Amino acid sequence: MSESPLRRGYRTFRRDGLRWLSVRGLGYAVFGREGCPEPVRWRLGRRYYRRAMSFDTDEYAAPLDPFEITYVDPSRITHTTMREYPPWGSKERLFGAVEDGDWDRPDPDAKLPYEFCERPIYQIFHARFEEGKAWAEIDGIQRRLRSVEEGKSTWRNCTSREDVFRRCAYCDALYESLRAEGCRTQRELGPRDREPGFMPAMGEEILVDIGRNGELLHVGGMHRLAIAKLLDLSEIPVAVLVRHAEWMAYRDRVYERGRASDHPDLESLAR
Repeated sequence: MSESPLRRGYRTFRRDGLRWLSVRGLGYAVFGREGCPEPVRWRLGRRYYRRAMSFDTDEYAAPLDPFEITYVDPSRITHTTMREYPPWGSKERLFGAVEDGDWDRPDPDAKLPYEFCERPIYQIFHARFEEGKAWAEIDGIQRRLRSVEEGKSTWRNCTSREDVFRRCAYCDALYESLRAEGCRTQRELGPRDREPGFMPAMGEEILVDIGRNGELLHVGGMHRLAIAKLLDLSEIPVAVLVRHAEWMAYRDRVYERGRASDHPDLESLAR
């Protein structure tokens, strides 16, 4: 059952406060309606959130669009952000955020593996799409089946064996889609089984943080990133949530000196 607007609004208020609730609520009312034309949703929705929200990145000299979609080689995303778990929590509020600290470095106590290839989904997909195993033969799937048999929810709210294998079928279809068409943006995909609107769509992009040395650290869109790596795609669209404060200082220096760079977060700065 989908979450009601009232319950969703209460959850947003508890998590993010009244100001964000009002910004989000007005944005949903105007640009989140199913009848809102897609060009309006994207063009004016982007402008609305850009003006209605405050962004840490605006405090720096180098220009930056917090909602920019950039294209990167998926092989450049080798590690996972170590921000507080879950790093994708309140993701809509994290666009244009800047944070200091060691969240871009390995943390032995973190709930997620620092190496992306150690993530369970990547290993499951490797067994399926590289080794050609049947879903039921894969250790990670067997663990999920045991979980639902014990009455637990797993893997995007699967609560039965049927749910698990439906999820497997979805992943097969996702693999074939990315192999045939590449990885597309949410705007290119159009409205699907998600809350409508500009900001919810941005939150469903493949999401990364940027560490102090420019490392692209995975946050969200794990299934698509894992498949893109296995398919050896040349590029995928990503959106950035949090940037390290040291990276932002370096970014300003690049901007002031007009140096060229092939880093996706710096390419537009050379003057």
